[in-house]
Amino acid sequence: MYVSAEKNFIFVHVAKTGGQALKQALRPYAVRKARGQWRRLLSHLPVPEGLDAQFGPHAPIRWARLKLPRSFFDGAFKFGLVRNPYDLAVSRYAFVRGEGDHHRHKDAQSQSFADFLRMERRRALWRPRDQSAMLCDYNGNLLIDQVYRFEAMEEAFTDIVTRLALPVSPELARKNASRRGPYQDYYTPVERGLVEEIWRRDLDKFGYTF
Repeated sequence: MYVSAEKNFIFVHVAKTGGQALKQALRPYAVRKARGQWRRLLSHLPVPEGLDAQFGPHAPIRWARLKLPRSFFDGAFKFGLVRNPYDLAVSRYAFVRGEGDHHRHKDAQSQSFADFLRMERRRALWRPRDQSAMLCDYNGNLLIDQVYRFEAMEEAFTDIVTRLALPVSPELARKNASRRGPYQDYYTPVERGLVEEIWRRDLDKFGYTF
């Protein structure tokens, strides 16, 4: 998550939605995180902080509402990107299998896509895996002002540059992109059913289909 007092925005980075490329352009305007052992401890506690609060790379917007000054949160332009869950699931699978430093890389080498999704379903029992959990409150209400789509990244980036009055529109490079074929090739009815179970809220809220 990036917070900017200079440009008055909060960017929520949903994993595998092209956020790394966008963060490269937004980084110069982000508030520097507070340092020190005490502030690291505070970052894990549900207590309000200032604009320099520490956030993990994929912190949800509801955590920002808790940690940041409410006047800033309410007035800031809050935005994030979402992606078709069927495509997102394949991207996660390909990334974990291809990223040697990932903590699940070794196990994923022997997992089929269906096995990987079953693991995602188990992990969702203690922490939701869908994009809605990143962008909504606990009742499913959106807490951001603008939802952009990964599938229209160039248009999204142009709009963000205009809204935030960025002085230059740099080339939007792809980062952490996994090499693979069309996501539809990974699916049988089994995998589709698992995705529809895990990401049901996203399919309904953002209108994605297979």
